[in-house]
Parts: sequence; structure tokens; C-alpha cells
Amino acid sequence: MSYDPIRDKLKRGETVILDGAIGTEILRRNVTWADHQLASRPAFVRGIHEDYIRAGADVISTNSFQLCRRALFNHFRDEAHRRHIGAPDLDTRADLLLAASVKLAVEARTLVGAARPVAVAAAVTTLEWCFRPDLAPSGEQARQEYRPRLKYGSGRASSLRDFS
Repeated sequence: MSYDPIRDKLKRGETVILDGAIGTEILRRNVTWADHQLASRPAFVRGIHEDYIRAGADVISTNSFQLCRRALFNHFRDEAHRRHIGAPDLDTRADLLLAASVKLAVEARTLVGAARPVAVAAAVTTLEWCFRPDLAPSGEQARQEYRPRLKYGSGRASSLRDFS
């Protein structure tokens, strides 16, 4: 799906309905947000996307808030601590989960088969904890870390990117 139908609605001054917060909805349904539930409960996440589409969302966002290598690594003091705890897949986990976040949103759009166009937005958030802007990396460092994340929305049926 292209972004054109959403852009056209905006140009005409029409309302474009966005989905709600996926993580908040996961918690509201009494499920933990661990690993964004992308690997352990993909049908559950896909179902939330489907519910948002059925409720009238014109744009659904991937379940990728705070999903980046840096955020995952921040759970550990340092590399030695990470190795000691035993998180061997942490180097690739973010990439796998980002790909899954796009895949599940696109699948939900296909399964619902809404009569209207529904765009999938790649939700991109801060690299560091969002309530600590003082921890933000330099502009150049941020660009280097964001580039690989954005490939998951590009060319994978994600129609737009939400830089919130």
C-alpha cells in the first residue's frame, strides 16, 4: 500500500485516524510487555493491530517503541554483565523483533481486509530511555544507530515512518 491515500485525506483536510499505543494495550489486556510479545505471542500482537483496524484506524504503527539494540543493552551494566547473565542472542534480537513488528502489522492489515486503505507506520522512538533526554547520543551517533532500524520499514510494505 502506498502512503498516497493518507496524504490525499490530509490534503483535503479530512481526519486520519491513528491507532493507539500498542504497549499500553498489551498491558491493558493483562499481558507483560516483555520482548514486545513479538516472538512469544505474535498472534496476540497481530490481534491488537486487527482490533485497531476494525475500530477505524487509517494508520497502524509497528510494535517497536523502544525496540533497538541500545535499549536492550541498557538492561546490563556492561558487556561482562550481559555475558554473565546469559543473553547470547541480544546482538540479533532487536533486528529479529523489528522485522517481526512490521510483518505482524502487515499481516493484520491483510487479514482484516478493510474496505479502506490502511497504512503501516514504522514507530521509531528515542534511542535512550525517553524520559531521560540528557542521555541522548550526539546527532551523528543517532543517525548511525537509526539507519539500520529504518530498513525494516523500507521495502517491507511499511508505508510511512512515524518519527515520534
